[in-house]
Amino acid sequence: MTYDFLKNDDNRLCEGASEELLRYVESTVGMPIPRAWKEFLSFSNGAVLSDEIRLFPARRDPVPYDPEDDDPEEDLISANQDQDELQGLDEDVLIIGRYFDSDLFCYRRADAEKDDPPVYFFNHEEIELEKDSDNALEFLRKYNVRLRPENIRKEKRALFLKQTLAVIEVLLIVAGILALVTGLAWLFAFEKH
Repeated sequence: MTYDFLKNDDNRLCEGASEELLRYVESTVGMPIPRAWKEFLSFSNGAVLSDEIRLFPARRDPVPYDPEDDDPEEDLISANQDQDELQGLDEDVLIIGRYFDSDLFCYRRADAEKDDPPVYFFNHEEIELEKDSDNALEFLRKYNVRLRPENIRKEKRALFLKQTLAVIEVLLIVAGILALVTGLAWLFAFEKH
């Protein structure tokens, strides 16, 4: 999988994590990291997408885990060793990031051994997981800079223009066919007289 679409001025990417580091994280948190998320972490060991989504690195070096640390620059180990924010949730998850430094994105433990499982959003109000995206690539594309409101407006305008041109093209084809049929009708009518 390629994640080059994330390389832009609004996203902050990092150097990729090593396979050894990812194995260390899995053994420390006691849960596998889905293959697709490992691929992302190998591409960029954590990231900030459009100043809204903070995707945790495998491990923040050289700072060791400290349960009293409220620094938003947490990593997979610290986020998953201190899951106080998930109180009331009846299932285990692997926390992978935050939305605006509060709401969490995660994988369900039941899905963690799958290659590319859905990414979930932890709803604090309902104390439940809601499926955010069907897989890692969809999740990353969803929160990439292109989904900022001004870019969505540009995309909608471009799509509207494209659709308008397609409609005009169809109308021109229909008009051409009608003109041809009318011309042939006149020709046959003229030949009969």
